[in-house]
Amino acid sequence: MLCISGGMKSLSQYRADNAISQRAFAERLGVSQSLISRIEHGTVSPSLSLAVKIEFATEGNVTAVSLAQAKDAA
Repeated sequence: MLCISGGMKSLSQYRADNAISQRAFAERLGVSQSLISRIEHGTVSPSLSLAVKIEFATEGNVTAVSLAQAKDAA
């Protein structure tokens, strides 16, 4: 799972807070549910374009920069 400090939410925390399933979030982005799961568990990092889509879809609660930093910290 992504653990972001400084008040930013992890993707899994954002989804939980907003009652959005991995499948529904994945469909919103046009990707597979398994990709969202792998991103949340830190086994894969999103492409830059997907990271930007995630930031947009979460209204900035999960930023593209935080996704990159979380992967670097893993």
